Amino acid sequence: MALIEPSRLVAPPPWVGHIPFAAWLVRLMAPQVLVELGTHTGNSYCTFCQAIAESGLATKAYAVDTWQGDVQAGQYDESVYEELTQFHDPRYGQFSTLMRMTFDDARSAFADASIDLLHIDGLHTYDAVRHDFENWLPKMSVRGVVLLHDTCVVRDDFGVHRLWAELRQQYPSISFPHCNGLGVLLVGKDQPSELMALTDRGGSAELREGAIRFFALLGGRFETKFEISAHKEHNAKLEEAIAEQNVKALALYAAISDREAQIHRLGEDMKGQSDALKEKSDALKERSADLAQAQLQIEQLLSSRSWRMTSGLRAIVHWVHEWAHRPTVRFFRNGYAVASAQVRQHGLRGFIRRVPYYIRNFKGKIGVITGGPMLFVENQFGNVPPDFRSIRLHPDLGGEIQSIETKVSVIIPTLNAGDEFVLLLRKLQSQQAIQSVEIVIVDSGSTDGTVGVARSMGCVVVEIPTTDFSHSYARNRGADAASGDYFLFMVQDAYPIGDHWIYGMVRYLLDYAGEKLVAASCAEYCRSDSDLMYDSMVHTHYQFLGCQNYDRIGSFRGDDHMALRSQGQLSDVSCLISREVFSRYRYRGDYAEDLDLGIRLIRDGYRVAMLASVKVIHSHNRPAYYYLKRSFVDVIFLVGMFDDFQFPEVDSSTGLLWGIFSVASYLGEWLAARGAPDSVQTVGEDLAHLIDDWRGRFKEVRSEIALPTGDARLDAYLASLRSRFALPLGDQNDKAVRAESQRFLDAFLARLDHFKSFVSQVYGPLDAALQEEISAAVLKTFAATVGSSLAFMYLSEVRREGLPSDMTKRIFDELKAGV
Repeated sequence: MALIEPSRLVAPPPWVGHIPFAAWLVRLMAPQVLVELGTHTGNSYCTFCQAIAESGLATKAYAVDTWQGDVQAGQYDESVYEELTQFHDPRYGQFSTLMRMTFDDARSAFADASIDLLHIDGLHTYDAVRHDFENWLPKMSVRGVVLLHDTCVVRDDFGVHRLWAELRQQYPSISFPHCNGLGVLLVGKDQPSELMALTDRGGSAELREGAIRFFALLGGRFETKFEISAHKEHNAKLEEAIAEQNVKALALYAAISDREAQIHRLGEDMKGQSDALKEKSDALKERSADLAQAQLQIEQLLSSRSWRMTSGLRAIVHWVHEWAHRPTVRFFRNGYAVASAQVRQHGLRGFIRRVPYYIRNFKGKIGVITGGPMLFVENQFGNVPPDFRSIRLHPDLGGEIQSIETKVSVIIPTLNAGDEFVLLLRKLQSQQAIQSVEIVIVDSGSTDGTVGVARSMGCVVVEIPTTDFSHSYARNRGADAASGDYFLFMVQDAYPIGDHWIYGMVRYLLDYAGEKLVAASCAEYCRSDSDLMYDSMVHTHYQFLGCQNYDRIGSFRGDDHMALRSQGQLSDVSCLISREVFSRYRYRGDYAEDLDLGIRLIRDGYRVAMLASVKVIHSHNRPAYYYLKRSFVDVIFLVGMFDDFQFPEVDSSTGLLWGIFSVASYLGEWLAARGAPDSVQTVGEDLAHLIDDWRGRFKEVRSEIALPTGDARLDAYLASLRSRFALPLGDQNDKAVRAESQRFLDAFLARLDHFKSFVSQVYGPLDAALQEEISAAVLKTFAATVGSSLAFMYLSEVRREGLPSDMTKRIFDELKAGV
């Protein structure tokens, strides 16, 4: 057994020289229980186990270690324990156990006088090894033998040699000095005669010295084998390092050659620039001569008789120019321009009927009229952006398609995405002419099976708690989980058009990359079931952005909010951006994260696109209460984001509330009284009659909401406002109250007038279905006006008082939540 060939031979090497003796000792003693304290990588313990297995013994073996290291062996990671387990368990697991714990904790698992062979190889300080020996000595049987490793190490705080010197005086022993030293103590009284003969108390010195040399010679084979293996491994690493250095050297030589070529080209360029500079110098000399000639001509002109004779005429021209820019003249000029635009829009009779409205709202328009020159667009629903690109054909409709070798990750936040979700996933997965499309779903608590559908269709799914959701956080988490070269942010209810939709967007970014275009969004086609209010809002929005009929590329054109919004708008309905750019910007904030991203990009010199050539189907049919909340949040956001965004001051909160309740009452009556449509009357005429009638009839301020509006949540919220503010709060005939109430009506009717301009161009005579749509749109317009006006009230209080009142702060918290 002393001639054993070890199955495991790993670093560290100090124990490998004792393998022959350990195997011989196990075969000689045939211990019932063997325990090792301190196993590390397992050279010694695997030798014990191999000897037990090959000898066919009934020994139970235990290795005790934390496998975390100590101050002497050093700290090490989980790989040491995992590698040992993978080797040990399939070979010796039937009789051997790895006990991952401290020595003291393991002691209670063994009965006194039960251990035949104990190997101590833990922390080697004097106090630690003495503690281990004395703590475990009662566990040793009458056949007990204790092995102590590192008995010959005399450095630092190693103290085994001190304990060994004390113990060998008390027990029969033999010491092997090679491989850091192994001390063998016979602590039991019943020992094999062959082992006792090797000790200092049982046999001759010649036999003992011979045994020491014999086992050192046998162990030396394994030390040599380990060293050869280590040298081979070291040489292999050296060869690998040399190969890497050779590769780096070749790369360096190539770089040097390339640099020399660049230097040569730079020299040629410098020569060319020098020649160009000489040409410019010659041209400058010619220009200087021309300037000198021009200066001479000017001097001659100023001294001429004709110049002196026309001095009076020049003075008159200068006076006219100064007069034209005086505030009074500018006021009348701009006032005429405003009035002319209103006459063109509403006709002379309509303009005359609106004179009271213009007078009431003159305060809010005075800044515009007294400002600089005004630019009017004849038709606000048909304007063309200042920087438009001729619209392309959709890739599915024709043209050459060259496949793009890139990966696009489509990132979609979801919450109960519904039955159409699987159609969206299929459409995205069927996109063509893109190397690959990855879909990343960020779900915030769906209960309708959305997550299961996404996983079944191969999507990457990121689940977040509902309470953690925000538009920025969810999309940023999706980007972190995505692996594409481009990120395409979408919403769960949008639907791409065509099989080359993604291709069209990526192609556009690549085609205009040279103009620093880094992100693109699509304009929307509304679904057939969207409401008229949404249709009007989308139409107006994309006309404002300039992408209703054109592909618009926006860039930084000024810090005013109109320029930033029109040029920097992106939309997360579909927003394509490269991974590299997005990683530097990411989304931020909890609202309008797409607009914020676009504005930051154009401020930094990049450009962003809104495409009409590649659109997406998306719209909503939302209740009136939603428009109240959305309008409130829109105003709060815009005022917070843009320093120059102006809002009308609310002088009387009481008057505003009187106005809201009064209009709600009139609106309820109007909705209840709507009869069968007049087939001769057009949609525009129906709305014009309503607007003109209300401007004339709105004389009595009502505090009660007489009839429901038809939207339960809107009615409930208006009722809560009514009870909360406990009107009447003041005299409804008070001048300020009346004026504020009238301003609310004017704001509402102005919105209706705008809506009328849209539907008049789209629809003709009324029918029952269209009349119902018009009624719903009027109600939603009212709700949106309420939301904006309550935001103006909140902001006015903050501007005047520094903080809103408790009641107004409550309105803020209610309407901002959940949008």
